[in-house]
Amino acid sequence: MKILFITGNYPSAVCGIGDYTNKLAVELIALGHNVSVITSIENLPKYSKVDIYNIIEKWDFSSLRKIQGVIAHFNPNIIHIQYSIKRYGKSSFINFLPLLIFKYSNIKNFQTIHEHTENSFLGKVRNYINLSFADGVIAVEENDKITFEKYFQTLRKKTQVTFIPALSNIPVASLTEQDIIRIKSTFKATGKRLVTFFGFINDKKSIENIFESCSPDKYVVVLITKFNDQDAYHMKINKIITSELWREAAFVTGYLEDNKVADLLAASDICIYPFKNGVSSRNASVKASLLQGTYTIATHKHLRGYDKKRNIYYVPINDKIALKKALDNKEINKSERDKTIEMSWYSIALLHIELYSNVLQRKELNG
Repeated sequence: MKILFITGNYPSAVCGIGDYTNKLAVELIALGHNVSVITSIENLPKYSKVDIYNIIEKWDFSSLRKIQGVIAHFNPNIIHIQYSIKRYGKSSFINFLPLLIFKYSNIKNFQTIHEHTENSFLGKVRNYINLSFADGVIAVEENDKITFEKYFQTLRKKTQVTFIPALSNIPVASLTEQDIIRIKSTFKATGKRLVTFFGFINDKKSIENIFESCSPDKYVVVLITKFNDQDAYHMKINKIITSELWREAAFVTGYLEDNKVADLLAASDICIYPFKNGVSSRNASVKASLLQGTYTIATHKHLRGYDKKRNIYYVPINDKIALKKALDNKEINKSERDKTIEMSWYSIALLHIELYSNVLQRKELNG
């Protein structure tokens, strides 16, 4: 197959969705498929097996001719668009793009909908515009799959919707006891419990609840993230970190390479994710922690208490008392690792090929 991805984020941008698309594209090439990517002009990986068209300056209607030019040159069987919340801005161009592609060609278009649950009401409405013209849809959350299927039922369309979970982009670390001691010492956590959070931060991540639930005499908090000095929420969290109370017990690492992230997560006593809307199957950062076997605390809309098999403790959203209880949990089993989320990118690629093939075969049967 000749597959053309369209995505706002792609390496070298620091973005989970961009990394996701890159790893998928590389795996599809390994399976013998011809893959190209249209992305933003600033995105260009240092080393890439994928043909990159980093040609989009603005994700608006002024870019249509550029996309049409690549389509005419590459002549794909498949066009696959990655939809996220922020990268495309306020223009509705990306939402109408499947319609414009349909008018321009008879190429089947597929869509992966990231962050639908996190979207605003208007954002959800915009997603439904592009969904209306999809030949195949990938949901990264099981609840979204149900939502999209109901939507297509109202349209009386037989669009195939497939649930394919997001994977962690972080490898599994292999640390000795000496490695763990060294890492904890680096962050002044000798004799204390090392607590980490990994991922982008915004007000929906409720990072302040970590500091309100921990005390600096018992815990050292490390945020594996990068701050933006112009962001109001980042400034709020930075004020906590640099306060007299937390000055010696809180750290921000900035951007780290994947293997360094894995090492720090594996060396941690606790990973914590107090999200305002609760965690879900699309949260790759949580999966990265669970893959290391590290005891993980996360808010959830429905689940409660300690899941020993997965080594994760679920607490109610915005419940600081429950967070403190989870921090003091005595049942921690560090040796357990959640192997149920250890799907490979090979498996993810095969699920994509299955969806592509089903839709293309249906196209041939229908003439």
